[in-house]
Amino acid sequence: MRRQVAEGDSRVPRRTGHAAAARRIPRPRVLRRALVDDRGLETAEYAIIAGMILTGLLAVVLVLGRWVRREVTQLKTGVGA
Repeated sequence: MRRQVAEGDSRVPRRTGHAAAARRIPRPRVLRRALVDDRGLETAEYAIIAGMILTGLLAVVLVLGRWVRREVTQLKTGVGA
């Protein structure tokens, strides 16, 4: 949305586009502060651990499922069903 400039107003309306995007680039001080700040890392670590546990459980369930299917098939074959 463009701001209308009244006659005699010496203020220049803000430009949008590439110049506005260039102003949003993080400064080195902001990046340095973000690298030093360790708030929230515990949450990320817990999320990674939870993901690893879920992946392990999924693998166990898949392996057990295949084993149970194979055993039931062998049982049905042995019984003659």
